[in-house]
Amino acid sequence: MNETEIIITSKQGLVTSQKNIAWESIKKLSEDDSYYYLYVEEGDAIIVPKRNDESSILDLKPFQLLLKLKLVN
Repeated sequence: MNETEIIITSKQGLVTSQKNIAWESIKKLSEDDSYYYLYVEEGDAIIVPKRNDESSILDLKPFQLLLKLKLVN
């Protein structure tokens, strides 16, 4: 994650993949108690957990700040 894009890394078994998504391609943001939903197309969202075993709330702070800066008007 940086000023120009979000880097999504996912792991499925032994396969790890990475996807780079420009902030400008995110059309809508929503959230609930557990997840952020970053919509890149109608009905197509990137789901980001607010907490998981591999990240702490400190790891999410920079992400939350960039969300507010880039997506919240």
